[in-house]
This record gives sequence, C-alpha cells and structure tokens, in this order.
Amino acid sequence: MHQSHFCVLALVGLAAPALAEAPPAAPVTPYADVRYRLELVDQAGLPEDAAASTLRVRAGIKTREWQHFSAVIEGETILAIGAAHYNDTVNGKAAYPVVADPTDTLLNQAYLRWRPSAEVEATVGRQAVNVENQRWIGSVGWRQDDQTLDAARVTVRPLPDLSLDYFHAWRVNRVFGPDSPQGTWRDTAINGARAAYTIKGFGTLSGYGYWLVLPAFPAGSSRPWACGWLASGPSERGS
Repeated sequence: MHQSHFCVLALVGLAAPALAEAPPAAPVTPYADVRYRLELVDQAGLPEDAAASTLRVRAGIKTREWQHFSAVIEGETILAIGAAHYNDTVNGKAAYPVVADPTDTLLNQAYLRWRPSAEVEATVGRQAVNVENQRWIGSVGWRQDDQTLDAARVTVRPLPDLSLDYFHAWRVNRVFGPDSPQGTWRDTAINGARAAYTIKGFGTLSGYGYWLVLPAFPAGSSRPWACGWLASGPSERGS
C-alpha cells in the first residue's frame, strides 16, 4: 500500500496597489517566491517511511516590453529542511519511498518573447508549458522543481474566441534535476498543436495532437490526439 500526504506553504511577493497616475514601468522588474513543502509517504515493501521537508526559493527578473520584445530569466534553489528521510532519486536512500524533490540550484526559465499585437505571441527558450489538463505536456507544479521545455512556441488568436497554438521542443528538463540519469531528455523532437474555441456562457471546445520522439525514453514516443470540452463555471455563465 502506498500512502502519500503533502502540504504546501507559499510566500509570494505582492505588488503595491496602483496609484491614480502610476509611474512608468521599470525597465526590469525583479520577483521572488518562497515555498515550503512537506510530503509524507508510507509505502508497502520498504522498511522506512519517507518525510520530505523541503524549501524552494525562486527568483527572477522580467523586462519591460520594448519594440514588442520582452524577456524573463529565473533561477531556483531547493533545500532539504532537516534530515533527508526520503529517496529523492539521486541521494541513494533506496530504503525510503521516492519523493522527487532533490536539492539543487539551477536555471528554471530563460526565454525571449515577441508580441507584435494582442493576437500574436512567440516565445523561445527555456519555459514552463502547460497544455489542457497537463496529461501530456505540463510543468508538474506540485513538485518543487518545474518540468520545463527548451522550446519555441507560437500562439495566434485570429478571432476573439479562437486560439491556435504550436510548439517545438528539443529538450525536456524534468523534475528529477540534472544530476539524475533521467533528469534531462536531450535531442527530443516534441511537436504539439492545439486549437480552442470558446463559446461564451457554455465553455471551450479544443482539439490537440502531439508528435513525441524521445530517444531517452523510446517507450514514450507516440502520436496522441484528443479533443475536449471544458464547461464554463457558474460565474462565467453569469448566474
């Protein structure tokens, strides 16, 4: 039997309320957040129970848009608080259940964005990409280290309620960190396309497909296709 319990406490920087006449935006805006996470795991077949007490400190800067371009660079440090009574996949503690939150200091995101209009946006570099329910493509936000892609992504909104999205990724930076043999998938060829149309008061209809070529995990190479319907909540329907 495998039982896992976790709690998360996040502290984020808050922006000051806007003034009647706000000053021009700074050329560079720093930001930071701190998140504490505790996960307890009881797994049958292992002699020890896991208790993973970790702290993530994430900080970065984002530039003001200039000539339709902007940029973000973001790093993070993950620390174990107290003794590491868990298998983080790289510390060799195989007697404990796995909690994939290894300690590390690394670059989380670094990308350049071009937005010539409200209808067109392109991003290239290391970035967190979340699509639909994140079954296939997502940042795995419940772990301390994000899963990010080294990728190029283009989003076009030709109509107010229609969006078209395409991305190509050549590297996957996984939650296990760069010290793990499975922490970085290089030389990938991941292509994804998505179209979504929102019907106001009812919901969003979407269809998407992925072409996944994963040399580090051949069994995961596939070409899934799907469509979905996400109904609007009561507040979106005006009730």
